[in-house]
Amino acid sequence: GLWFEGEDEEGNLKFVTVPDRGPNGAPTDVDDDGENERPFALPDYQARIVRFTLDENSRDIEITEQILLTREDGTTP
Repeated sequence: GLWFEGEDEEGNLKFVTVPDRGPNGAPTDVDDDGENERPFALPDYQARIVRFTLDENSRDIEITEQILLTREDGTTP
């Protein structure tokens, strides 16, 4: 999803989003076990929360913060 947080001091629009790892590949037997799996295009992608601003005049987007999500034990979800 995408959440609007308001405007920054320069009038740029502020947003927060939680991007996913993108589309899954077509089901295929990636590990030769006779079963089809759905591989990830970016298998090492770590889930994150991203904050960014949008300058409506220039249409420039600036990522202002990325928070990598981990479990309490330090592993990635």
